[in-house]
Amino acid sequence: MSRKSNGTQLIQYVLRYSLKEKFNQIKSDATVILKNHIRSTRVDDIIKEFKLNESYRIYHRKDNVKLFHDCLSFSPKNKGIITKAMLKDIAEKYIELRAKNVLSIIIHHAEKNHDHLHCVTAGVKLDGYSSRISKQQFKHLKLELEKFQQEKFPELCASKINHRIDRSQTKEQIIKAVQNVRETGKNKLLEILQNTFTAANSQQDFLQRLTEQNCLPYYRNDSIQGVMIEGRKFRFSKLGFDESKFKELDQREKDFKMLSDVDQLRTQKPQLLEKEDPVEKDYSSKLNTDENVLDELQALRNEDELSQSHERVIDIDDCEAPEVSSIEDIRKYRDFSITESDLEMEE
Repeated sequence: MSRKSNGTQLIQYVLRYSLKEKFNQIKSDATVILKNHIRSTRVDDIIKEFKLNESYRIYHRKDNVKLFHDCLSFSPKNKGIITKAMLKDIAEKYIELRAKNVLSIIIHHAEKNHDHLHCVTAGVKLDGYSSRISKQQFKHLKLELEKFQQEKFPELCASKINHRIDRSQTKEQIIKAVQNVRETGKNKLLEILQNTFTAANSQQDFLQRLTEQNCLPYYRNDSIQGVMIEGRKFRFSKLGFDESKFKELDQREKDFKMLSDVDQLRTQKPQLLEKEDPVEKDYSSKLNTDENVLDELQALRNEDELSQSHERVIDIDDCEAPEVSSIEDIRKYRDFSITESDLEMEE
């Protein structure tokens, strides 16, 4: 393992039991087995030495590895067999193979029911060059260390590991396995997106439903880009959810709001009719009553006028004399009388 940070936490972790500073653990559970090119005994001073050594680095990069961390673990079956002398011999062999000219510290931990050694190595050698080793060199280190252990401490047979078995996969197998995992996760996410999109009433509702299913939306420049699941980001554009999908959600929101307004009006209309203003209602009733009275009065007046018109008689002498040609015509009109209404009809 490697650390690209300043390594302070790592050093504090491996030394948390070894030194009594700020720790209440039992010292026997962890001990400093070996220090290589390190003089300090306090945690803070050891950290300063590693930082000072890092300042001598010749080639600087943004992602320079500050510390390397290896762990040598032994079987729980050898719990009562392993001694401090054995651990020191194995630690010295490790330093010989891995870090002759590198600041290193090796600490023994025994708190997890088995013995193991934490080997912390600086990322820079004493000459300022990187202390990195290749995979092939690291494989050689493991084989040589295993050989040394078997020859010098055969009683640790339970901790024997056959490093020669090739358990590594080919590059094509690794790529295929990763693709299968990604495709499985992608298909599951597509199913979640489709079901959520179908049930959502708006863009906000869509994102809220995704959040409830642990699909956290992420943004860029205040614009929604995709969702993040278990630390992995998936862009909507790569999942078939382009801008048209979000426009459809916006239109769906407008339609839903319109339907809600219509339903609200339908609900409020009977209530408004029931809540008619009593003053206006009384006034309307009074107005209708007054109109009825006026109609009745007008009808009575018409009847009275009609009766008076029939009773009133107009004599022939009051009218313009008609032309007559004989005595018989004069007699006829002299004895004849008509009413005013009859005159109006003839006119």
